[in-house]
Amino acid sequence: MTRIAVLGTSGSGKSTLVREIAGRRAWPVIEEDFADPVAASQELERQIRAGAGDAVRTAVGRYAQAGRLWVDQRLRRCRETPDAIADRSCFDILNDWLAADVGRYYPRVLQDMLRSCREESTMLDLYVLLPIGAAALTAGANEDGLPRRTNFGRKLRAQATLLGLLEQFSVAPVLRLGPKEAAVAARCLRVDAALEKLGRAAAGSARAGA
Repeated sequence: MTRIAVLGTSGSGKSTLVREIAGRRAWPVIEEDFADPVAASQELERQIRAGAGDAVRTAVGRYAQAGRLWVDQRLRRCRETPDAIADRSCFDILNDWLAADVGRYYPRVLQDMLRSCREESTMLDLYVLLPIGAAALTAGANEDGLPRRTNFGRKLRAQATLLGLLEQFSVAPVLRLGPKEAAVAARCLRVDAALEKLGRAAAGSARAGA
């Protein structure tokens, strides 16, 4: 029983790597399904630009609700799927919430999300964090039809925050892929090696406890 999740900013190659590994290992994919959180995020950004105080709080609440529903569905899929690879993680939602300052309006909701992230990490064997995409992105949609973030500064901040969250709160190990490992084949080799190492460690622990 092996579960892993692939994380990274827009254009880093998450979906491509997920589908390649899933095909090689005949694993089901826990799809991104990020449409509702993205739509709520876009509405929040519109309200922030408009400067409407009460409307911003309402938009933050809807954004938090969309994220909460996504996380609940993701945790359920993890419990139901023994061998799987996931596109994105609950940590992505938490990362976006920090950027949107959800905790300013709903601190308890933010704390609950952190607990969900830690719960997810107990069900996963490995997080794979991809580097920021090397190629410059133009405005448009990714292969799932969702808008890409093209602001490099925002992507850099999101990457740094995501790494910090994983290092501090994840129970599962984190495999960080470097910018020189841009080819899908090279990334798959690193993931294979990491899973093999985890398998050897688990077998050793089982023998020691026998």
